[in-house]
Amino acid sequence: MIADFEKNIDLYCVPEEAKEREKEAIFIESWLQLESNKNEKSVVEWHIVKLETEKSWLVTMRRTWELSSAEFLEEKNKIINQIEDHQNRLINLNRQDDVILWQLDKLVELFINLKGIWKKANIEQKIEIISSVVVELKIDYKKRLYIAEKPLFKAFRLYNSNTWWDRKST
Repeated sequence: MIADFEKNIDLYCVPEEAKEREKEAIFIESWLQLESNKNEKSVVEWHIVKLETEKSWLVTMRRTWELSSAEFLEEKNKIINQIEDHQNRLINLNRQDDVILWQLDKLVELFINLKGIWKKANIEQKIEIISSVVVELKIDYKKRLYIAEKPLFKAFRLYNSNTWWDRKST
């Protein structure tokens, strides 16, 4: 696997003239995911505010004797659990944002300096490079696992293959 990738590494390198354009494409792809997370955070925050309002109403209902002590505690605990679930969801979305930004930095660095990074990498790092560049594990609709080439780097490989063939024929 390592020898095969090393033999074909030029197919995954972005030509100098295309680096800025492709770098912007990676940023746009990541930005879309960050924007999606931002929208989801807004919805989750709205649910938290709604649940906090419901909790306030419970206190009012208890004060006016519309709820018994047991009913109040049961409803209050349900709402508190829901709020905690939403807060955990917010924490996870923030972590996703951090991971996306970290991966974006690493991917752009890898994308721009693939050959240099490859030369300095040890065996474990080379396997990690291959998996981050080429390999994507997927499960199809019949729940079968298969390995696919990542679309972004497939595009690089196809572009470089065509460029290489064009250069070879001239």
